[in-house]
Amino acid sequence: MKNWCYLACSSLPVAYLGRIVFVSNGLSLVAKLAPKRFASLLMGVWFIGNAAGYALAGTLGAITPTEITTPMQQKWNNLQAFLIKLPRLHHNN
Repeated sequence: MKNWCYLACSSLPVAYLGRIVFVSNGLSLVAKLAPKRFASLLMGVWFIGNAAGYALAGTLGAITPTEITTPMQQKWNNLQAFLIKLPRLHHNN
């Protein structure tokens, strides 16, 4: 479970940095390479492609099961339940 956490924490900044570089450079490349007549049309296609990618990612995220509990998640849930009950236990004494 630790390896997964390290992978997630290290890959997210890389993904965000790649997204920032890809979006700005990609649109600039479309503007430079597109013929003058079709520049605005192809920029629109670029944005529609991004929107379609985000929609696909949202759909995949929505259909992915979220109720999978690993042993580490179970330990975390037990700790949260204990910490929530802790003030009540303290006041009863």
